[in-house]
Amino acid sequence: MYLSLRGGFSLPEVLLVMAILSTLAASSFSSQVYQSYQRWHQSNALADDTETLLALIARARSLSISSGDPVYLCGGENCNGKWSSLAFLSDGDASSNAFFSVSFSHDVTIRWQGFPLSRDYIVFLPSGLSSYQNGSFYLCREYTKTKRIIINQSGRAYLDRKEYGENLCS
Repeated sequence: MYLSLRGGFSLPEVLLVMAILSTLAASSFSSQVYQSYQRWHQSNALADDTETLLALIARARSLSISSGDPVYLCGGENCNGKWSSLAFLSDGDASSNAFFSVSFSHDVTIRWQGFPLSRDYIVFLPSGLSSYQNGSFYLCREYTKTKRIIINQSGRAYLDRKEYGENLCS
């Protein structure tokens, strides 16, 4: 009788290969899931910071109209223009009497680019106008597109829906 020897794999060998492939696939999948989650989290945090800044601008304009006095919107400690850490409202002059402040996420970068270039603050007049100041805030976070808030001379702020690259906050 003729016996044929066929090469094949035993059940333990097949199970071992499947276990190794499953482990590799799971680690690759979990890495992609983590990166997707990280991008989603960064995007939501940037959206929250953007809404916070929009609300602060609207509040400054509203308070200037209702109080009949100018309201200053300042960035950073002592109104030094470092918007990424802190923004506050003050009356009187730009560096004193802060009566409302907000802080932003620690890894957001906020840059004000406005007219006139020499000012690190925005003044809202009792009429609601922004004292001939206009410009844009750029908000950036890692893994996200830059958000832009535009303030026109009438003191109104709105979110620009156009997408920008990350290099605008450098």
